[in-house]
Amino acid sequence: MDRIIFLDIDGVLNDIDDMMNNIGISKRIYNRGYPNLKNDYEQNKKYIGFNFSFEKIQILKQIIVRTNAKIVLISSWRSDLVIDALVDIGLPVIGMTSCINQQRGKEIKEYLRNNECFSFCVLDDEMCDYKEEGLTDYLVKTDGYSYSGLTYDEIDKVVEILSYKVNFWEENEKKSLKLLTKA
Repeated sequence: MDRIIFLDIDGVLNDIDDMMNNIGISKRIYNRGYPNLKNDYEQNKKYIGFNFSFEKIQILKQIIVRTNAKIVLISSWRSDLVIDALVDIGLPVIGMTSCINQQRGKEIKEYLRNNECFSFCVLDDEMCDYKEEGLTDYLVKTDGYSYSGLTYDEIDKVVEILSYKVNFWEENEKKSLKLLTKA
């Protein structure tokens, strides 16, 4: 079973300096967020850009090397095109969560109900609904898009969370999670 990193992008793999100075890996992706435009050629020529910081990609790669974790996207940028871009730069992305009204905690729990894993960690710059969903023990919260995103300081915390096996059990007809044992 895999170790999974649930990954947000903005505020984790980039920060405001990266975006303003365009120092990261910039790609252009097709805007598929507006299905009503699919037959309008002029509108379909519009593109959205996204940016990954070289430094933050290297930090994430160090975590991957130490844990052999796989990545599942939870970002509002989740799409096959973003997955392809991340795979192209050497990250082991295996999928993305479904979108449940921007409730990432619920999205993660749904993913875990349908996919077994040994352990998991959430990398995000926001709290979302993680507290309500009982996921704060699995969250490594970066200081966000306007500050520094993912830093070397978070590596050991992510590695530690991924070293614990997750135990799943039924409680009040809801699937609950518990850190069980250190691997």
